[in-house]
Amino acid sequence: MKKSTASPIHIRCMAHTLHISTRKALEIPSISRICGKIRRVVTFLRRRTVAANLLRATAEQLNLPSWSPVIDVATRWSSTLDMMERCLVLHPAICVVVTNQQVRGQFAT
Repeated sequence: MKKSTASPIHIRCMAHTLHISTRKALEIPSISRICGKIRRVVTFLRRRTVAANLLRATAEQLNLPSWSPVIDVATRWSSTLDMMERCLVLHPAICVVVTNQQVRGQFAT
C-alpha cells in the first residue's frame, strides 16, 4: 500500500477563530479609542469610593440597576462586550456622576 502524502485537513476551533477575529476588530483605531475612553471611565468609577457610591445612589434614583461597572480583560473578548453593555445600561447615571463637581475634580488625576 502506498502512503498518502496529503496532509490532514486542519479545522480551527470556532471559539478560537471568533476570539482572534474579535481581537483584531478591537484593534481598529476608532474602536480602540472608544474602548479606551470607556475603560478609563470604568476604571475611575471602580477605584474611587466616592464615585462608586454616587453611581450606585444615582442609578437607584433613576430606577436603573445598581450594578457596578465591569472592566474588560484582554484575554476575554466577551468582557469588552460586557463592559460596553453595562455602560450602556448605566449611561444616564454615569453622566450624572462624571459631571458632579465633587467627582469631576478627582477624574483628572
